[in-house]
Amino acid sequence: MVTDNKNIGPAILSVALLTVMAGAAISPAIANIAKAFPIADSGLIKLVLTLPSLVVIPFALISGRLCDFFGKRTVLLTGLILYLVGGLGGGFAGTIKVLLCCRALLGLSVGLIMPISTAIVSDFFEGEKAMQMMGWISASNNFGGMAAQMMAGIVATLSWRYAFGAYAMGFVAIGMVFFYLPEPARKNKAIDTAKKNIPIIVYLCGFAMFALMLVFYSVPVNLSFFIEKNGMGSAASSGMAFAMMTGSAFLMGIYFHRIKGALKHFAIAVAISVMAGGFGILYLSNGIVSVFFGVGLIGLGQGFLMPFILHSVRTSVDAAQSVSAMAIVSSMVFLGQFFSPIIIDSIGKRWMPVSRGSGSPFIVACGMSIGGIVLAVIQIIVTNNKNNKHHIKPKEI
Repeated sequence: MVTDNKNIGPAILSVALLTVMAGAAISPAIANIAKAFPIADSGLIKLVLTLPSLVVIPFALISGRLCDFFGKRTVLLTGLILYLVGGLGGGFAGTIKVLLCCRALLGLSVGLIMPISTAIVSDFFEGEKAMQMMGWISASNNFGGMAAQMMAGIVATLSWRYAFGAYAMGFVAIGMVFFYLPEPARKNKAIDTAKKNIPIIVYLCGFAMFALMLVFYSVPVNLSFFIEKNGMGSAASSGMAFAMMTGSAFLMGIYFHRIKGALKHFAIAVAISVMAGGFGILYLSNGIVSVFFGVGLIGLGQGFLMPFILHSVRTSVDAAQSVSAMAIVSSMVFLGQFFSPIIIDSIGKRWMPVSRGSGSPFIVACGMSIGGIVLAVIQIIVTNNKNNKHHIKPKEI
C-alpha cells in the first residue's frame, strides 16, 4: 500500500524517537543514581539500564497477536501511555525497588511499541520510499536517544530525578499517532498468510541484531563510569558524549539508502570496521576529545548496521508477517542490551586480564567487532565465488 498522506511518515517517526535507546536515555545520570542509592549493589544499579531490555522481549513477541485482535493503532497508543507512566515514574521513585518496577513498565511499553513502529512501514510505503523510511526510522531512533541523553546529562547535574523528564517526549508521539496515524487496512488473506513459517533469514537477522547490540550497548552501560573514574568530566560530559554517538548514528540513518548503494556488498564489513576502530580509540582515550571521536565512529557503524538489518527483515516477509518478524528482531535488540554487561564483563575479567580496568568493556567489544569483520569478509568471498561460477566461461580445448 502506498500512501499520499504526508502526515503518516512524521507520525511513525515520532514513535521511533522513543524506542531503541529508551533504556539508555538516562545513562548519563547512572553514576548519580548509584550515589543516590549507596546501599544498592552495583549489579542492581546497572539493572536500571538493562532491565527494560529484558522485559521488552516477551511483550514484543505477543505484540503481533495483540495487533490482530485490537489493531495496530490501538496497541500503539496503549504502549505510548504506558511509556509515559513507566518513564516519568522513575523520577519519583523513593527506593531502588520502585525504580526498577518503573523501569520494567517502561520495558513492557517499548515491547508493544517497537515492532509496530518498524512493521507499519510496509503498510504505507513500498520500494525505494520504504527503504528510505527504514533509514529515517533509524535516524529517529538515534535522534531521540541523542536528545534524551543530552537533556539527561545536563539536568542530572542538578538532580538525577530530573533526568527522567526526557521521557516526556512520549506526549508528542501520542499526539501524532492519535491525530495523524490511521489504522492500516487489513487484508482478507492476512490470517492465512500469517500461518506461514517465518523465513530463516529473519532468525539470522535476529542473531546479527543481538551481536550488534551486545557490543554497542557496552557504551551506554559503561561510558559514564569510564569518564568519571578517569577524571574526564561530569554527567554533562557523559551526556555530550552520548549525544555525539547518537548524533553520528542519526546522520548515518538519513543517508543510509545512498551509502548502501555506494558501498554495495562491502557495506557490512566497512561498517563493522568503523565500529571496531571506535571501540579501540575509546579504550585508549585519555581525554574527552578522543572519547568523542571514538563514540562518534561507533555511532556511524551502528547507524548503518541497524537499518540494514531491519530493511533485510522487511523485504524478506509479507505485510501479514511483518509485525511477528519485527518482533523477533526487536526482541534480539533488547536481549543483546540485557546480556551486554553480563557477557562482556565476564570476557573482560576471565579471558582478557590485560584489559582490566574501566576501559575493559571497550577492548572486549573491539575484539568481538574484529570477529564480525572476519565473518563479513568470508561472506563477501563466498558470495563472489558463487557469482563467478554463474558467469564462468568454458575453457577452450
